Amino acid sequence: MNVVPQLAGDALWRQPHVAASFDAPLRRRILRAAAALPALVDELESLPTTTAHGDACTDNLLRTRRDNDIVLIDFGFWGTAPVGFDLGQLLLGEVQLGRRSARTVPELAAACVPAYVRGLRAEGCTTAEHQVRRAHTLAMTIFHAITAIPYEHRTGGAGPELHPLFANRAAMAHCILDLLDATAWK
Repeated sequence: MNVVPQLAGDALWRQPHVAASFDAPLRRRILRAAAALPALVDELESLPTTTAHGDACTDNLLRTRRDNDIVLIDFGFWGTAPVGFDLGQLLLGEVQLGRRSARTVPELAAACVPAYVRGLRAEGCTTAEHQVRRAHTLAMTIFHAITAIPYEHRTGGAGPELHPLFANRAAMAHCILDLLDATAWK
């Protein structure tokens, strides 16, 4: 209700940081994804579901001192979601905050999906890897690529210090949309 209407107008794209980082080809790709949003949501909802943390960012993963295990915290969004849903926030949370370069997304996505599938197998889930990869990519498109513009910083007196954040978010959107194209059902 807020993002898609702003994407459709020219004012958002003329904002200095947006214009400097989100070029015309990326704008077209984001707008195409936004226009396809109902179909993307329908496809995502047609894929298998599993238990999900709902906010599986790296800040919610803690290492124990004694045995170096990982402990998951903050279960406020715990529930059921499409398989692979948590991978998007885990993979992209630090990119969105500017803590990690978007250039790492393809490599991390290629590594995290098979690892996630191995974890599913260990729990007895037999969902096919291509379904996990597609669900993961659809969720990233819906929740991260279409909303890649840092709306909280797009107007006002934002200085040059924000340019790296906008550029990283644009690179993230490119990566996600490339993954969307690569996972499309043939």
